[in-house]
Amino acid sequence: MNYKLKKSIYLIVFMAFFVAGQASGDMRKAVTAYNEKKFDEAAALLLPEAKKGTALAQSTLGYLYDQGKGVSMDKGEARRWYKAAAEQGDTGAQYNLGLMCRDGEGGPVDVDQAVGWITKAAKKDHEAAQLTLGLMLLKSQEENPEKALKGVDWLKKAAEKENPSALYNLGRVFLHGDLVEEDRTKGRELLHKAAEKGHIYAQLDLGLLLEEEATSTAQEAEYWLNLASKEGYDDAQLSYGLFLIRQEREEEGADWIRRAAERGNPQARYVMGQMCRQKDGSLKEAVSWYSLAARQGHGPAQYALAVMYEEGLGVDRDRSLAALWYKRAADKGVAEAQYSLGIMLRDGEPLPQDDEESLRWITAASDQGLPEAQYTLGVMYRDGDGLPRDPAKAFDLIREASETGSPEALSSLGVMYLQGMGTTRDVEEAISNFEKAGLAGYEPAQYNLGLLYARGEGVERDMARAAMWFRKAALQGHSDAQCNLGVQYFQGNGVLKLPNSAVSWLSRAAAQEDHQALFNLGLMYDEGIGIPRDREKAIGLYERSARLGNLDSIYSLGCLYAGDDGGPVREIPALNLLHRGATMGDRKAQLRLGIAYRDGRLLTPDPSEAAKWIRASASQGSPSAQFALGGLYLKGEGVILSRPAAIRWFSKAAEQGHVQAQYNLALCLKEEKEDDQAVLKWLKMAAAAGYAPAQCDLGLAYLEGQWVPKCDEQALKWFSMAAKQSYTPAQYNLGVLYHYGGTTLEPNEAKASKWLDQAARNGNEKAHKILKQMTEEEDQEKPDSQSIPLAEIVDIPVSSSQGDITPDLPIKPSKEETESGDLKVSRFCFFFISALQRYYSTEIGFEDSQRPWILQEEVAIRVPAAASLSRTVPKVSVKTGPSLAPFTEAPWPSNLSSATSYTNLSPSGLK
Repeated sequence: MNYKLKKSIYLIVFMAFFVAGQASGDMRKAVTAYNEKKFDEAAALLLPEAKKGTALAQSTLGYLYDQGKGVSMDKGEARRWYKAAAEQGDTGAQYNLGLMCRDGEGGPVDVDQAVGWITKAAKKDHEAAQLTLGLMLLKSQEENPEKALKGVDWLKKAAEKENPSALYNLGRVFLHGDLVEEDRTKGRELLHKAAEKGHIYAQLDLGLLLEEEATSTAQEAEYWLNLASKEGYDDAQLSYGLFLIRQEREEEGADWIRRAAERGNPQARYVMGQMCRQKDGSLKEAVSWYSLAARQGHGPAQYALAVMYEEGLGVDRDRSLAALWYKRAADKGVAEAQYSLGIMLRDGEPLPQDDEESLRWITAASDQGLPEAQYTLGVMYRDGDGLPRDPAKAFDLIREASETGSPEALSSLGVMYLQGMGTTRDVEEAISNFEKAGLAGYEPAQYNLGLLYARGEGVERDMARAAMWFRKAALQGHSDAQCNLGVQYFQGNGVLKLPNSAVSWLSRAAAQEDHQALFNLGLMYDEGIGIPRDREKAIGLYERSARLGNLDSIYSLGCLYAGDDGGPVREIPALNLLHRGATMGDRKAQLRLGIAYRDGRLLTPDPSEAAKWIRASASQGSPSAQFALGGLYLKGEGVILSRPAAIRWFSKAAEQGHVQAQYNLALCLKEEKEDDQAVLKWLKMAAAAGYAPAQCDLGLAYLEGQWVPKCDEQALKWFSMAAKQSYTPAQYNLGVLYHYGGTTLEPNEAKASKWLDQAARNGNEKAHKILKQMTEEEDQEKPDSQSIPLAEIVDIPVSSSQGDITPDLPIKPSKEETESGDLKVSRFCFFFISALQRYYSTEIGFEDSQRPWILQEEVAIRVPAAASLSRTVPKVSVKTGPSLAPFTEAPWPSNLSSATSYTNLSPSGLK
């Protein structure tokens, strides 16, 4: 109800009172003319009376000027005559003057004057003044709560008179509970009274309240909403329409919303646009409704219209028009529009790039609590992108964004918890956030969970669960997850071993140019693992991966071009690739390049360059490079000859489990003759790891009782383990041991022949000689051992043509040996020692000082002079890799900071 209508009502009341009393003849005529709506005649009659100082005439004339009835509208004249009457105590004039002062009509706005005049009227029990004064004072709630409480008191006075507006507003005060203790029952009762008196705002609010509280049936809520709607109240029609839609009466609801929209309600027009946008084929109609509401200044509609123009929905795509409407909506305070405008200004399309303005708008949206803006601003603070890097502030913003359930924010928050960035490291919180985002279908979080389960970080290692999360992400096209799932199928780790599935998933990731998947797939073709070997396909995949900067592919391709697989050699491409990988810091490429310089493969030997690159790899912790560098120091190639330096680098490699380094460290320490237990420790470690030369030497140690108690069984064990690996020296040693027997070991000619034959076939000349001797002895006539006196068994005939020598003294059994039965043992010892004496002195044997170090890529072996058991070290391949990478890993945050907008963020997770 309009306050001007209130003025006219009170005017008529006061005029009737005056006429019934002491009105003059001209005043009676003026009242008659006014009631007959002859306002010009009434004005003419009232003017003389007003000039005489008659308060009622002044108040009525003020009203005619206020409304422009019978005279030209003149707010200044109206305010002047109201004031004249008010100063005489005219209650209606005081009230109307207060309204004009409040609204700045006929003069400046003067709230204090307004409150003063309306208070005068209210104190005279003026109902409208009490209502208006109460509402005015309520507005001061934030600045002056006490004044607002006085407003509640004035509303109560008006409500006591059953004033519908007072009842309605007082009901809202009790419902909100800001100024008085919340009392929803009393609030509802007051709304009900106002609604029954036809107050349409009360009818609307009561209907919505009843629906919300569900304290009555939906029919009662509908009754009041329908009642207000039928009065033509467009807000009620909109609310009633939405109520009907919530009751699944879509057609009825849409009809009421359309009625409100056709009455010009901007919110209803916006809602109509939203409804049309969700319908197939109604995008143009949606644009039409959005446009109507947008031109009325409806901010959300302006934003929606901007989106339609940006995405080309229902209109031709026009990003410039989109920017225009984003700006208008942003000025209206629509957070989504502020954010979108900020992104456009940041990206410089279609608006000129303006980082300062971009930051201002994104910050404005963030301050309103828009999750997208909070997240983007958080990322900017996290990465120092356009803002000073501030991890703590970044954490707070991203956490706020995550509270709305944003999967992107939850995932990034998980990474920050895992890294301890801006907060204390908390793996459990990280996993919790990843799980929330993962269950919402966000593939980077699913990938991160898979990686944590695969690593056993913060959770028990579970490759089956890792595969489950990788699969969820992989099905959504996450290339890293596809790559890792492919590796799991290849390994049969957490899933069935299915090479075809491995190839399938790796191929999907490779199709997205995932560099690690391209490498893994190339490796499978290169090695023929799971699929037929295809060198050309491998090279093609390696090349694609290498172009993306994958170090494994650069290295592998370099090795292929170097002919490490037996294929054709392409020196220049091989060197270029290896040098590229080495300068990029790949320790495998550094080692391979160093070996090339050392051995003169692909280029002229250069010991200094070899040492440079091998040292670079060794400094990065490569055990193979540390071992090779130890060998360079031992030989003085490209570096100053230094046994301590060699021992130091052998030790670094040995501690990482490099078996050849462990073995060579044992040999070096043996030369130093300072720490026998250290020698034994490293020898045992290399032997236990299955390294045949170490097993062979350990067998000798047990046979000779060097560092350990003598034990034929242990010697036999370690010789056997090495011999079964086709290690020729061990085969020979085992044959000798079986042939001659030991202190506690019976000879076994069959086994001796077997192992000596294998050693001989592998080129061992001494094995040939013993086999020949065994054959000759079998051909000789053997006397009956029972008839030969013990005294005659003094030595062994030796052919001088073989260059052998006999013992200087004959060995005869003692009386004690004969009586104790130890004769057999002494004879076996005699035979074995005689054999050792003979073969130490032949041209086949090596003195300790004459045996050189054999330095190949992986081993450095020296033959000790402990027995006539030679050792030949096989050449070991230079190529130290590659191996199928189990999981892709790279620095985590790099891909998390590259997002241009909240909805397009696709962080790659923990890489």
